[in-house]
Amino acid sequence: MAFLVCHVAKYSRNNIVGIQKHNQRQNKSYKNKDIDITKSNKNIDFENKTRIKYLEKVEKIIKENRTKGKVIRKDAILMCENVISASPEFF
Repeated sequence: MAFLVCHVAKYSRNNIVGIQKHNQRQNKSYKNKDIDITKSNKNIDFENKTRIKYLEKVEKIIKENRTKGKVIRKDAILMCENVISASPEFF
């Protein structure tokens, strides 16, 4: 049976560095035993060719696109993440 999994998450400033470390496999070990660090080189980032600092990129995008001078709330959502995966039968 074919299946598709779509995960959507929203992150505030406090979460962004942790998500970067998780996505770019910068941690030495993980609680999730399904993560096989030896296969991390097969992960694909369609936007960036090398590792980046997520918070710097987010702040740059905000600076370039902000039109109003209001202060951004401390708990504001700054980044959304979408992960889509599927079984081979789905594709």
